[in-house]
Amino acid sequence: MKIIKQIVYLVLGVFLASCSNNGKLQNMIPADAAGVICVNVDKIVEKADLKQDGKIKYPKSLREIIDNNDGSAICDFMTDLPVMGLDTECNIYTYFTTKTFGRVFLLAIDDEKAARKVVENRTKGDFEKVNGLDCIYHEDEFYALDDDVLFVGRVNHPVNIDKAAAAARKLMSGDAASIKDDDEVMKCIDGDDDISAYMSMEGLKIMAGSSKVYNEFASKMPLIEIFTESDVKAYTCSVNFNDKQADVEVKVKADDDSEYVQLLSNTLSNPSADFLKVIPVSMDYIISMSINGNNFVKLPQVTQMVSLLKKLPGVSNFDIMPALATLNGPVAIGFAHDKDLDDWNAVVAAKSSNTNSVIKLISDLASALGQAPEMYGDEYVYEYDNKMIIVGEKSGVLYVKMLNYEQTEGYANENKEVVDFFAKSPMGLYVRAANGDKGGNIYLGMSDKVSFNGRFTSAGPTTHSSLAMLQMLCSINLSSILEEESAAQVNDDPGFISPF
Repeated sequence: MKIIKQIVYLVLGVFLASCSNNGKLQNMIPADAAGVICVNVDKIVEKADLKQDGKIKYPKSLREIIDNNDGSAICDFMTDLPVMGLDTECNIYTYFTTKTFGRVFLLAIDDEKAARKVVENRTKGDFEKVNGLDCIYHEDEFYALDDDVLFVGRVNHPVNIDKAAAAARKLMSGDAASIKDDDEVMKCIDGDDDISAYMSMEGLKIMAGSSKVYNEFASKMPLIEIFTESDVKAYTCSVNFNDKQADVEVKVKADDDSEYVQLLSNTLSNPSADFLKVIPVSMDYIISMSINGNNFVKLPQVTQMVSLLKKLPGVSNFDIMPALATLNGPVAIGFAHDKDLDDWNAVVAAKSSNTNSVIKLISDLASALGQAPEMYGDEYVYEYDNKMIIVGEKSGVLYVKMLNYEQTEGYANENKEVVDFFAKSPMGLYVRAANGDKGGNIYLGMSDKVSFNGRFTSAGPTTHSSLAMLQMLCSINLSSILEEESAAQVNDDPGFISPF
């Protein structure tokens, strides 16, 4: 009987210790955090079968990808993970703020000596005591170790080490108001999901407004402001890995009478997969939005976008709005990266009630800019840089192909799974992120005004979706781009906030 009691106490103790550590990390996330991401390391490690004899060990398929992408931030972390003394029974939390630190990682540690060694090797420095906190300040990253917690924060702008240490010490004390006091946030991140995230709309606005990348994109495509500048309260996301498929759910926290819901109710039209008949099957990314053209042209964002276009030489005399009003279904773009030429190929497609008038407008615009088209059958052909731009129509779908090669492959409507997906998604995103039998494919589509559902399917016939997702993430090497971007912004923009 004593033995049974001891076993029960031991199991209960382990369970409570794990919950306590998660709670301790949650207490370190400030109440005014703009967003929070929670990763259930234990579940993902188990599902991806990354443990052998109690230690993390990667299969050959993942190890090869990590080794071939040296310098990638994700691969660096994956390399450090087995040897950094991480307590894998606890979650990893990432949060974003607009104060001293733009992005913070919180990791529970069960071997402080191992964690110290990994950080010192990465930074080529030594921990030092500053304001009673063991820390290293390397470039724009601040590392601190205290009470079995590793704190990794990227500063919003350069500060001295004393100020960074004081800010980190205050956060790590857990004494200030935390997100644990917010029921909405805790409902999202304290559940049983493999990955969960909560992003407040106010926080998204602040972060988007401080990002040069976002501002540049929004200046060219104001429509994105529907999701970043409306009266949406917050976004939540959950990801759960199940054998060959990971399920993704995104919720938009918005009232039924909100500007966001009313705007989409008036603007969206019925979904259709018809546009796939003009999107080459080689396109790795396809984005679609079904719109009601008559209401679409009334949006202030569209008026702004057209005003920007009319500032271009030769365009000011053309009325673009009537052509946009003819749109009565999906407007889509498919694109793919040509690695050999470091170039992007793209095709724009749109369902129109009067394709001839739109094609005439494009032809007149091009002629005004000195590009009279050549006719090949029913298609208008232009030359631009290293690309042939081909404009045409097929069964009521207008298309503009911008390709640096002569198309010989078929079309995306040959893929039944892609067709079925877009046929029921008023807004949809498809990403082919498979490389042979590694990685997988992403589908994310709107099911109603405030819900987006999606899935990630593994390419390998026997690969668990969690391992396939890690293969995909480790294959993306954006380190050089991110380093240049963050360095420029940290030095030049005091308000910069980066999610990386």
